[in-house]
Amino acid sequence: MKMRPNLIIIAIALVASLLAGPSFAADQMLTSKERAMMKPDKDIKGVDRHAYPGFNIHDYPKILIGAITVYYADDSKSKAIDPDVLKLVTDKMRNSLTLNIARHVEIVDEPGPGVALLNIAIVKVNYQNKKRGLLGYTPVGYLATTAANAANIRVGLADAKIQGELVNSVSGKKLSIFEVQQIEKAKKNMEWEDVVKALKDFARRTVDARFAQPK
Repeated sequence: MKMRPNLIIIAIALVASLLAGPSFAADQMLTSKERAMMKPDKDIKGVDRHAYPGFNIHDYPKILIGAITVYYADDSKSKAIDPDVLKLVTDKMRNSLTLNIARHVEIVDEPGPGVALLNIAIVKVNYQNKKRGLLGYTPVGYLATTAANAANIRVGLADAKIQGELVNSVSGKKLSIFEVQQIEKAKKNMEWEDVVKALKDFARRTVDARFAQPK
């Protein structure tokens, strides 16, 4: 089957993201100029957002979930994490996004008219060195903990934020950018489960606010 040119571009971008792994070039997905454009979302507490001129969410009834990228904070004491564990964590995030967005929006696997590409970034990830216990030497396949908490075996997650963008899947034009201002911690120290929960909550509240209401 012959792939469409736009689909080939998207596929190359996604594969490149997976092969490249976490980015060390910068600690955030959005530029300082983009962050300055965002304002608190009047419908969704704790989220800053900017919609570009002409963007109407109802013109995009379909969502293509793209890359989930991790950006380490410049001052993070550690930037080491098992790639297999990181993939498990981002896969869990992707599944959570899919389940919650699909409540009101059709999830598709290729670009096209009416399809918005959603890219997510976990930014300013700050790891603190953490003493490795017995489980630190255990293969991932034998871990009894969840995939997300497995990422905390060798290092402790001290802080992180969530940023993202919606892009026209055909033209590549940015439609909207956003940032979740705070990730609530279930315990004293932040864990990957907190990040997954915050992303799940953001997706649920966004589709409820944007799509559950009449156009």
